[in-house]
Amino acid sequence: MKKALFYTVLLSYMAAVVFVSVVNLVPPQRHIPWAGKLYHLGAYTVMGLLWARLIRLKRYGKGGAEGGGGADFSLDTVAIATAITFSFGVMIEIVQAYLPERDAELGDAFVNGFGGMIGSFVYERFLRSMDARP
Repeated sequence: MKKALFYTVLLSYMAAVVFVSVVNLVPPQRHIPWAGKLYHLGAYTVMGLLWARLIRLKRYGKGGAEGGGGADFSLDTVAIATAITFSFGVMIEIVQAYLPERDAELGDAFVNGFGGMIGSFVYERFLRSMDARP
């Protein structure tokens, strides 16, 4: 995927997360315990995966060093993607604190960061090798 298209995908996804986070589309469903946290985890897992992919593209290009995508496993890619997703989640929670229909929860911010860590780890460990294929 070309970098410009990938930027568009990532920014569109982040815009969708912002929209869903600030606009009250449906009333909360309380019959499933922790459902909101699972939504956060899923959304930010995808975001962490996308950020890890972008960080790899910026560092090594498609295929990376010697066609293998750079280092075998990059803990700093996971850390950077996790920090970005956690920071983004904290900013969303701060915005939600000022919206009348929304609640800000510190737990949501931590779940967001954890989702980003899972997504970036999954990318680094399992999906990165698919980028090096011709």
